[in-house]
Amino acid sequence: MIVFALSAALLVTPAEVPCGTKQLYGRSFELYAHNVPCEQVAAVSAGPCGTEGHPWFCHSAAAPGPALYWRLENERYAQPTAWIEARRPSCSHSKVTRKAWDRARKRVEADPFPTELQLLSDDLIRCKQLRGKSRRAVLKLLRGGGLGGENYDASVSWGIGPERNLSVPDPADGEYFGVVFTRKGKVKSVGIDTI
Repeated sequence: MIVFALSAALLVTPAEVPCGTKQLYGRSFELYAHNVPCEQVAAVSAGPCGTEGHPWFCHSAAAPGPALYWRLENERYAQPTAWIEARRPSCSHSKVTRKAWDRARKRVEADPFPTELQLLSDDLIRCKQLRGKSRRAVLKLLRGGGLGGENYDASVSWGIGPERNLSVPDPADGEYFGVVFTRKGKVKSVGIDTI
């Protein structure tokens, strides 16, 4: 009887299992499969996000969710039954440097989806890297900002790539990472907006 119970338990496929990693911009993202055999995960997650005619579509979401996830194309607008997530590294492995920001900013137009600037912006937000920083420190770290609206001293933003929106198959709007400062020049808030 005990042998039968163990055998039955081993036949149950877990709903979520770790299934390797995906490399993106020199970083490693752990892949987790939900009702997808691990043998299929490498093939599904290979290549750039958004391959036309593939039975799986790829999507990117702003933090804190997964950096990437794949769903069946025929479930694009339905409740998913199976999907794969590329989970973000911990904050201890996600520190944004000036060198990384500059490199990503110079090639944002050529990057595949999602752009490295989008992933770096997500890390700045989720890891609270700019909390308590002065305007000067932010601009030293994130050079090249300029879209400050009517009052450049109060806020600054950077274009970071195309909009990440599941309901729009071919996003046309852009995303912007913005920082709002207090009157004393300290970071008040950070966020990602679309225009």
